[in-house]
Amino acid sequence: MNKRLRTGALLSIAMLVSAASLRAQEEIALFDLFRQSRAQFEEMEALLKQRHIRVNRLLVVITQLTRDNDKLLWDGSTTGRDRVQQALDKARQTAAEEPALDEEVFSILDLCQAELERNVIGESREAFAARFLDAARPLEEKVRAQLGSWLPVAHGLKELRDIADGLTLKAFEDSGRQMQRLL
Repeated sequence: MNKRLRTGALLSIAMLVSAASLRAQEEIALFDLFRQSRAQFEEMEALLKQRHIRVNRLLVVITQLTRDNDKLLWDGSTTGRDRVQQALDKARQTAAEEPALDEEVFSILDLCQAELERNVIGESREAFAARFLDAARPLEEKVRAQLGSWLPVAHGLKELRDIADGLTLKAFEDSGRQMQRLL
């Protein structure tokens, strides 16, 4: 009987050690999963931050081109054309800042440059402004498309972070309550 008791006790101890080992492995796996998820969150946040910077820079480029409509509605003098050229040059410099905007932006700026250099005999100031702004319109469409593609991702990332923060907080609160019961 003593031998049976000892065997039973050894089996119970082995099961407890095995269960403790399994729990430790689960905790390690959970910690690894948490670490990997955090790294992925940080990577997504970095990508979204880069997109945000580019979209903001694109908005600055658009503003530089279209901010002062009186630049576009010049009186036909060289100074008016020079002001439009300066705005275009400034927009090109802004687009070239690191990280530089994509080639499509520079192509659109080239179209704006071509419209500026194109002389239409008898064209009114309003007609020139409309032609110039039409050349710049794809920049606005590009901003809308980029915002439409990354804003839902940003909102989704925020929701996931809020869920993860809530789960983490709940786990700590539950652990704290359990610890209080033990003490």
